[in-house]
Order: sequence, then C-alpha cells, then structure tokens
Amino acid sequence: MEEHHGRELPEEVFDGIVEDGRVLATAKSGSVTAYVTAGITNPAIAGEVPPPWKPGTINIAPVIEEGLTVGAMANAIMTATEAKTYTLLRLGYNATGTASDGIGVFAFEGEKEWAGTATELGINIGKAVREALEESLKKWGKTRSEGKRSNL
Repeated sequence: MEEHHGRELPEEVFDGIVEDGRVLATAKSGSVTAYVTAGITNPAIAGEVPPPWKPGTINIAPVIEEGLTVGAMANAIMTATEAKTYTLLRLGYNATGTASDGIGVFAFEGEKEWAGTATELGINIGKAVREALEESLKKWGKTRSEGKRSNL
C-alpha cells in the first residue's frame, strides 16, 4: 500500500469490474475515502434464497488513513456493511445487498482498535460509504436509462 495513496489503489482494485468507470463514486469523511461501484440487478436479502444471478453487484473499498488492528478491520467491514444496508433500505430497495457484493478495507496496520458505529472512525466510514453508494446507484440508474433509450 505504501506505493499507492489516495485514488490509485481503488482504481486498480476496481479495474475490470465496471466498464469505463461509469458507476464509480467516491466520498470522503474524515480519514476515510470510500470508493463504490453499484448495480442492483440481483437484489438479495440475507437469510433468503437469492434470485437467479444477473450481472450487477455492490463493491465497496473504504481507504482509511489510520493504522488499524485486525479487530478494527473487522469492525470497519461490519460498519461499511451496515451503511450499505441502511442506504439500500432508505432508497427503497427491498434488499440488504446483492448476491455477489464485495468489501475490501484498505488501511495500514496500526493501533486503532475500534471502527464500529459508535466511534469517530465508524461514523466516518458510515458517512463516506452511504454518500458514495447513493451516488453510484444514481449513476447506475442513468446507465440503465441510457441503455433502454438506445434499444428503442
């Protein structure tokens, strides 16, 4: 990670996941920058059999400018997942995600022990993920509308 700061790392992570980056969105809150790509063509609810698979997923990569313990990394994944689920429900999707979502947290190893929703870091993760996910879903919606118009 030392060779990659800011935007470079997640663009490499997402390379090939989203054609030409049309739905890549970023948001920053405090020490967290969230990079998100989203499509909801295969919505799923945790604990239920998913629908037949179609292309479309949510990929979240919070880049954290603080050193985290392994426990804090796990907290960061949980917090990002909670932010994703809340955003989907708030926007009217009857889903907790898709059948193929992915989250990768990027941070240096360090001493910060907690990243849950009651911490400053957790609040920043939640804000950044929610903002980037909402923007990515807007972009995704536009690409679907453009595709429908071009098929007329």
